[in-house]
Amino acid sequence: MLELEVDAPLPFAPGSYEAISAIGVIGPGAAPIRLFDTLMHALEKGGKLLFSLNEKALEDRGALGMIHEWTDCGAAILLFAEEGPHLPGIDLKSTVYLIEKN
Repeated sequence: MLELEVDAPLPFAPGSYEAISAIGVIGPGAAPIRLFDTLMHALEKGGKLLFSLNEKALEDRGALGMIHEWTDCGAAILLFAEEGPHLPGIDLKSTVYLIEKN
């Protein structure tokens, strides 16, 4: 497992990973939305990013915008997105996404 400081330079060359998982990592009280770009750049071509955004994170229009910036221009493909329970005790949902880098 590799831990990153969000604003620090990447400790590896871009395209170093074939898969990255960031469940519960991006959003309010956690890493900022811009971490998505860092993770996407860390993937090799054909690499996959599995991540989640809860409803609080999705209130920020930038959260979906970051996905569309990659998918709308063809730099990535959204393979999967499904909403489900995140913290049922407070009725907070989360969406899990799987994106493949082109």
